[in-house]
Amino acid sequence: MLTGAVSCPLAAKLPHRPLAPARPSAQPPALEMDTAKGIAGQIVDSATNAPISGGQLTVALEQPDGTGTDVVFTQTTPDASGHFSFPVLPLATQFDLVAVAVNGSGVAYDATVIVGIPPGSNLGPIPLIPETSGATGLAKIEGFVTASSSSGPSSIRATVSAVQTIDISNGISVPVSTPQTVTLAGANTRPITIPGEPGTSADVLVQSNSGCPALRSPDANCAGYVLTVPGSNPSVALFAAGKIAYSTPAEGPAAYSVRANSYMPGEIGASVCIPSFQSVTSDEAGRPLKVSPGGTVTAQPIAFTDCW
Repeated sequence: MLTGAVSCPLAAKLPHRPLAPARPSAQPPALEMDTAKGIAGQIVDSATNAPISGGQLTVALEQPDGTGTDVVFTQTTPDASGHFSFPVLPLATQFDLVAVAVNGSGVAYDATVIVGIPPGSNLGPIPLIPETSGATGLAKIEGFVTASSSSGPSSIRATVSAVQTIDISNGISVPVSTPQTVTLAGANTRPITIPGEPGTSADVLVQSNSGCPALRSPDANCAGYVLTVPGSNPSVALFAAGKIAYSTPAEGPAAYSVRANSYMPGEIGASVCIPSFQSVTSDEAGRPLKVSPGGTVTAQPIAFTDCW
């Protein structure tokens, strides 16, 4: 684990990529890939400053939705050397970056979060902290989504995501009660979405009640999900003053909430329940929803009760 903040000088803006040659008039013009309007960087192991070997890396750019929760705007997989780029992004806006990884030996890394990045930024090396003691694997959150209406069971599609809350206060990341949220200097806390890691099954069809928990209602359909996530708290940094100072992750289990969005079966964008999303913050025994590296926890069911 890191023992203090690590400062990485911010590189100059990426060079402007020339326009692609014009296509024949019968075809639409090619999209300009202007890296000066994008965000780039490299994911490295904090202990070695080398690329993370094997396994799977995911880098997501997020922005708050109408509820204030960061949701994924776009995401990518870095190359073998850990480099990634998002070449074209909307200007006059900012993004939060969330990076997660597990290496080829199954060692999980804490999430790293950078808040408030403008397009046109090269973030340089971004350190991810590996689990180093005791269990080192990813954690799992399991659970069920149910759907019903006033007249009986409903069929919906649900996308499920793990949410953490991060807190930045005087350069120290502080765990917040579920969901995990980031507290920015002079601003409110911010829940962030943690991208699903290998083994995640988060896009589910809720269209029958077979295989549901023993306490299921005969008037509701249900479906199970699995979220594979880091079992430790994240390292968090603010993008400010040309430098990025990464905080040391807080000790102890990682607190999560689980959020599900409802849609018409086979569609994304058409809500089928009121409200269109639901969240839970407790496990099946009613305790705060927390996980540790290599552990598994079952969340309370996520119940949509006003669907059609």
